[in-house]
Amino acid sequence: MSKIEALMRAMEEALRGATPAADRVSRDVEKGYSFGEFPAIVLHQLRDVPLSGSPVGYEYRQLSVELEIQADGDEPHAACDGVLTAAHLVLHESLSSLQDLQQGMIDWDYDEENPALGVCRVQYLLTYRRREGEM
Repeated sequence: MSKIEALMRAMEEALRGATPAADRVSRDVEKGYSFGEFPAIVLHQLRDVPLSGSPVGYEYRQLSVELEIQADGDEPHAACDGVLTAAHLVLHESLSSLQDLQQGMIDWDYDEENPALGVCRVQYLLTYRRREGEM
């Protein structure tokens, strides 16, 4: 299993059951969009880039992952807040093997077909180290 796959699985497992989304967490877009209840979290693996300044024999890389949170409520944007707070805490606790974990841009939206459904997309930057040549 590649380092990226291991990180993505670790994120998915950490979020499952530890947030208000419960077991409605998926990396599978089709499955994530078909959950009948909310809140739900869909993980999107975006990009993996090398970083400069790596020690001999290792390389530092940064993986960006987007959490798409779907939550319904009287105030659609605010409905995502509790899920986002819980997700942020559990990711920092469970991904302690990373060199760094940063929360990036947050984008709020709503579902056009269901205006009570708030959608929050938040990017995380995971900095990790791997041996040169490993995948």
